[in-house]
Amino acid sequence: EIKQVFKIKQAIVIPSEKAPEQTKLQVGKTAADLLRSFLRDELRIGISWGSALYYMVRQFMPTTNSDIEVFQLIGGTGANDPYMDGLELARTLAEKLNGRCNTLNAPLIVQNKNLKEMLIQEPTIAQILKRSESVDLALTGMGTNNPEASAMVRAGYLTKEESEKLLSLGVVGDICGRHIDIFGHICDLDINERVIGIDPIKFKKIPRVIGIASGRQKAEVILGALRGGF
Repeated sequence: EIKQVFKIKQAIVIPSEKAPEQTKLQVGKTAADLLRSFLRDELRIGISWGSALYYMVRQFMPTTNSDIEVFQLIGGTGANDPYMDGLELARTLAEKLNGRCNTLNAPLIVQNKNLKEMLIQEPTIAQILKRSESVDLALTGMGTNNPEASAMVRAGYLTKEESEKLLSLGVVGDICGRHIDIFGHICDLDINERVIGIDPIKFKKIPRVIGIASGRQKAEVILGALRGGF
């Protein structure tokens, strides 16, 4: 039904476990198996951040494919959330794939738009951002603005109060660091202007995008991501 309504190629729905962490574990395992089915030599993979991707990467078994490249699609979140950070996820996945890792050496969110514009013009950052637009496959989580489950709050980019305010304004969550509403529109927010990562329009053009999420609190942002064509 999800495939028909949202015109997507594939949807995998698994039953919830009693404990949310167990559900995440099963979602991660299912996503890892799905990723394996798409592997081929010289594949270029992009990855964002979050707990769902952490569980996927953790359970992904090493492969013998060759010349695979992994790209970090968004800037790093820093030491507050090291295991779910895009940098660590990209490195770990590349290691398990026996491939090369292309890291984006910049923060996910910076203090102002001017600083962002300066950083994305740095040659090494600009090169990775440009090359990441041509990945064959992207892996992304979907973050909720429910403060109790918000990765942005855990990483220190938002306070609980700011997260609650965004939710009250209809900003349901983020995908690749950009906040969206339930219809999938990129919201006109200052924080969205300060994100360093793949451009949302370019992201939509990636041939295959696997979105991974679980839990009732993610329902609205999943809906927004589907409606928005992410």
